[in-house]
Amino acid sequence: MDSAAEPLLPQPATALDHLGRPVSHLTSGRWPAAVFIIGVEISERFAFAGISGNLISYLTGTLGQSTASAAAAINAWNGAALMLPLLGAAVADSWLGRYRTVIGASLLYILWPLLKVAINLVSKHSGQTNLMRMTLKNVPQGAPSSIGGTLGLFWVGSKKYRFYPPRSSEGLFGHISKLLQEWIQRWCASWCPKSSDDSHCAASSSSKGDKHDVEKKCYPYEAVAVLKLLPIGATCLVYAVVFAQWMTVFTKQASTLDRWIGSIQIQVPAATLQSLISVSVVVFVPIYDQILISLARKYSKNPCGITTLQRIGIGLVISVILMVVAALVEMRRLRIARDYGLVDKPEVTIPMSFWWVVPQFVLSGLADVFTMVGLQEFFYDQVPDGLRSLGLALYLSIFGIGSFISSFLVYAIDKVTSRSGDSWFSNNLNRGHLDYFYWLLAVLNVFGLAAFLYFSQMYTHKKKSVSIQ
Repeated sequence: MDSAAEPLLPQPATALDHLGRPVSHLTSGRWPAAVFIIGVEISERFAFAGISGNLISYLTGTLGQSTASAAAAINAWNGAALMLPLLGAAVADSWLGRYRTVIGASLLYILWPLLKVAINLVSKHSGQTNLMRMTLKNVPQGAPSSIGGTLGLFWVGSKKYRFYPPRSSEGLFGHISKLLQEWIQRWCASWCPKSSDDSHCAASSSSKGDKHDVEKKCYPYEAVAVLKLLPIGATCLVYAVVFAQWMTVFTKQASTLDRWIGSIQIQVPAATLQSLISVSVVVFVPIYDQILISLARKYSKNPCGITTLQRIGIGLVISVILMVVAALVEMRRLRIARDYGLVDKPEVTIPMSFWWVVPQFVLSGLADVFTMVGLQEFFYDQVPDGLRSLGLALYLSIFGIGSFISSFLVYAIDKVTSRSGDSWFSNNLNRGHLDYFYWLLAVLNVFGLAAFLYFSQMYTHKKKSVSIQ
C-alpha cells in the first residue's frame, strides 16, 4: 500500500488524569511523568537481569544440568518472558489501559516472596519439594523488593500521567480477524464468476468512487499497518537468535577462561561480563547521537542522518561480524586447550585471558545500539498511534521468537551431533564445538541480512498526521 493512500487517523481523545478528569498538557506528561516510569523500568530490569544473568551457571553447576539442556531451557524461558508482552499490550490497548496493566504486572513480581513462603511451608511436610526450595533459595533476594519499591514510586507519579481511553472496543485482534476474513472472501471471489452484484468492495467503489474511502471501508487500517511490519520483523529473527547467546553459551564459554585480574587478585564472575553489553550501549548511544548522526546529516538529505531501517541494517552487519569474532575466539580457546593437554580436564582453567571474549560482548552492545534500538523505534513509530503498546510488544516478540528458535537449534544440534561423537554443546566444552555453532549463526545472519535488505526496500513508511496541542 502506498503511504500516500493511507488515511490520516483522528487525533487521540482528550487526555484525562487518574481520576478521569480532563488534564492540562502543561502540567502532565513529558519528563515529570517519564521519570517515574523509567524508575519502574530500571527496577524491573534489575530483577530480570539478576535472575537471567546467572541461570546458565546455576543450572549447569548447582542443578547439574547439561550445557545443551540448560541453554535450551533458558532460551525457552526467555522466549516466554518476551512473548507475554503481546498479551499485556492487547490488555492495555483494548481493555485496562497502560496504567492499570503496569500496576497489575508489577504485582505479579511482588507475589514472588509469597510463593517462596508457601513453598517453604509445604516443604516442611514433604521431601519432594527440596529441589524447588533450593531453586527458590538461590534466586536473587532483592528482585521482588526492588519491584515493590519504584511500583510505589510509579503510583506516586499518578498525578503526572496522561490517560487516554482505548481507541476501539474491538481491539487489534478483532481488526486483524476482519482483515483476514476480507482477504479470504476476495480470494474466494476471484475463483467465482463475477456477477452484477460483485463484492462488497466493488459496490463501495462504485458508490463512493474514492480510493481512500474504499481502502478504509474494505481494510481495517490499523490491522494493515501492523501486518506491514511483520516481514521486517521476520527478517530480524536470526539477529534475535544471536541476541539469545550472551546469557547462555557466551557466559559458559567465558567461565572456562582465566578471569583473574593482574596483581589485585580479583576473579571476575563469568556472568559479570554480560554487563559489558549495557556499558557498551551507554557509551555508544551518545557517540551515535552526537557524532555519527551529525556526520550522516552532512552527506544525506535525511534530517535524522539515517533512516530507522538503515540503522537496523547496520546492526545486522555488526551481528555478522560479532559471530565471526566469537567463532575465531572459540577456535583459539580450543587450540590452547589441545596444546596444554587440557582437552579431558574441563575443571582446569584454560590459560587464556578472559579479555579475549570481551570483544564479542562489546560487539553485542554495539549491535544493540543499532538493531535493537532501531527496531524499538521502528515498531513504536510505524504502528497507529492508538496501538503503541502493541507496537512495543511486537518488537519484544521478535526476541521472544528468536529465543524459541535458539532453544530449538540447541536441542536439535545437540541430538544430531551427539550421535556421532561429542556434541557441539558437550558438557566438556573442550570437546565441544561452539565454534561450529557460531559459524552457523554467522551464515544464517548473512541470509537474514539479505532478506532484510529486500523487504526494507519494499517498505513504505506511515504517513504521519500533524497536530497542535
